[in-house]
Amino acid sequence: MEYPELAARTHRFSYGAPRAVTVGSDGARVAFLRSRGPEDPTDGLYVFDIATGEEHLVADPVALLGDASAELTPAERALRERTRLSAAGIGTFATDPKATVAAFTLGGTLYRADLRTGDVQPAAAQGGSIDPRPDPTGQRIAYVSTDSGDAALRVTSATSDDPASDVLIAGEEGISWGLAEFIAAEEFSRYRGYWWSPDGTTLLAARVDEARVNRWHLSDPTDPGAEPRTIAYPHAGSANAEVSLHLLDLDGGWVDVHWDRETYPYVVAVSWSETGGPLITVLRRLQQHGLVLAVDPRTGETQVHAELADPRWVEPIDGTPTYLPDGRVLVGGELAHDGYDARCLFADGTLVSPPGLYVRRVCGRVDGGDLIVEASDGEPSEQHLFRVSVGAGMSGVDVARLTSVPGVHTGVVGGATLVIGAASLDHAGTRWTVHRVGRPSDRPSAQPAGMSETRGGLTEPTTELPLTPGIGRPSAIGVGAAASGALLSPVGELANLAATPPYAPRPALERVTDRRIPASVVYPRSHVGGRRLPVLVDIYGGPGHQEVVAARARYLERQWWADAGFAVVTIDNRGTPGVAPSFEKVIHRRMTDVVLGDQVDALHALADKQTDLDLGRVVIRGWSFGGWLSALAALKRPDVYRAAVVGAPVTDWELYDTAYTERYLGLPGDGSDVYAHHSLVELAREQVRPGELTSPMLLVHGFADDNVVAANTLRLSAALLATGRPHSMIPLPGASHMAAGGLREALMRLELRFLRDALGLADD
Repeated sequence: MEYPELAARTHRFSYGAPRAVTVGSDGARVAFLRSRGPEDPTDGLYVFDIATGEEHLVADPVALLGDASAELTPAERALRERTRLSAAGIGTFATDPKATVAAFTLGGTLYRADLRTGDVQPAAAQGGSIDPRPDPTGQRIAYVSTDSGDAALRVTSATSDDPASDVLIAGEEGISWGLAEFIAAEEFSRYRGYWWSPDGTTLLAARVDEARVNRWHLSDPTDPGAEPRTIAYPHAGSANAEVSLHLLDLDGGWVDVHWDRETYPYVVAVSWSETGGPLITVLRRLQQHGLVLAVDPRTGETQVHAELADPRWVEPIDGTPTYLPDGRVLVGGELAHDGYDARCLFADGTLVSPPGLYVRRVCGRVDGGDLIVEASDGEPSEQHLFRVSVGAGMSGVDVARLTSVPGVHTGVVGGATLVIGAASLDHAGTRWTVHRVGRPSDRPSAQPAGMSETRGGLTEPTTELPLTPGIGRPSAIGVGAAASGALLSPVGELANLAATPPYAPRPALERVTDRRIPASVVYPRSHVGGRRLPVLVDIYGGPGHQEVVAARARYLERQWWADAGFAVVTIDNRGTPGVAPSFEKVIHRRMTDVVLGDQVDALHALADKQTDLDLGRVVIRGWSFGGWLSALAALKRPDVYRAAVVGAPVTDWELYDTAYTERYLGLPGDGSDVYAHHSLVELAREQVRPGELTSPMLLVHGFADDNVVAANTLRLSAALLATGRPHSMIPLPGASHMAAGGLREALMRLELRFLRDALGLADD
């Protein structure tokens, strides 16, 4: 079986792999989802016991339902689309802080699971249940019911199936309670709409009114008798949903949270811990200014704790804001003065992470209060875990690097337990290993200063390089070297049952041009140096996402393309994360020029290093932002790119959503020509001059796509047709933006034939 078919059957080798890993706050249990094997799409709920080092299945969807084919409710289908989740069975689950009780839904039915005994029972709940979350005491479960067509917030018992325990907390006709609105989920990665108080007596809930949002209609051309699906879509320049927050007591009390919602309409982050009341981050519409607000849970009044400002846009760090154990508030931000260009963490304005680190996410706190942080340390293709000390009264920055093997590492923490997910070029998939984290005082005194002990790629630094207090210039940047280095004791590993890919790609990773742009090349496995190859540029290139990373999974499909006769090149132009804030934000209001210019410059610079690249035979393919970029390349630089596969592109930015588009391009009605300059439709309308080069395009789009609607591709096709530009189109009836279910893999051979024909290559 060849790669496309095998990838489709195994969901790109993800079936059977652990995901959604959660660690209880006492560190006693690890809960996660996984299917039974490499071709099983149905995820069940498992628990790994720290004391015994053993795992067991708690909730099996097939046993609970008789089969796993229960129809998803529209609300659950929408949530899975926002989170890009296509697995069957249990899609998501939530636990109480100690992970003793879990709640999840199957086919709209709410289930409660005791993670200590393994008992699983249906809960007393209304139909159409979604996003259930146990309270911190483990006695109740809040959930959102969509049974009436509107989203209502309800609470039921976690210990009984008595129907009387199920009560309505908030619900209104035409109003959504407790769910994240489209913009929050799609563009700010806030997938939830309510939060429990630490004592389990109050809910902080979002009320979403979409009355002002434009309605768009998605139809299926293959079924002309079917009613179109109507969605509320806030496109650039139009009205957003109105979002407010409210504190709801279980006994019926109601307090509104007060802030200037007209000036700061976006609620991008919320947290509520035992240390203090709720913290929220709100942004202006153009996202150049934001506030971190502390909420008084008794009155709903807010106090500004920190301001976030950037002339381009504010980029909050996931996992912030949050209270530290000593009452200070941790906020993520940028350090852009005194020669620094960094994403850092601050506690009440004091720098707590070194400027040499590019902080990506705060995973949580281990016993003792120190932070576990995901960050890059000078190499954007890698991500490592660091322990950041945040003790009160510290006189500098104290950081210890916990992972050493090149790759992409993620962390999940609870109590003294740290679960590390490691992806690498040296092995397939992600390996999840469980560790106990010791306190700094546990370190053996015999270890010589400056030496480090390594266990399975986990480094324990022991040398301290002092840093000056506050946010001044450090005397030395102590990344990977700190006196409080953590002892990591291995406990076990979460079993990975995923299929093994048929080959092990070995991409060449490079940094090219004076801008140090990350790039990679994958050659055919049979390639012999000195033979020049046609080039396939396989890209994304957009904000918030990297493709040039040290993880094997990113290159499996690219190896198939390489084995078909291409040198497959991937370039992370400016605008992508991982390097520095200035590298990301230079695209503000000029994506077209910066992104395409970087692609062309990097391709030529890469060919100087990788001399087997034939720049006379270059084609390009991409999806979503990458689809926009591939079409842009074909239209503006046909001298470089001979053909393009254009998947689900935004062709007219006024057809895309408010938060994303306005963040980078501003408002469409501001009197500038920014939107026209970035429009593929406008570009395609330019008449082809005699003798002018044109590059053929293959357009692909799902007609059920509610993220980038198919009107984008249809308008581009019409403009190309009007000016006689060569193109073909593959419509995908019923397909969303994910094009799941093997569609993407089925397209690969058609794309290959198109690109071969464009270059005049003979079929094998």
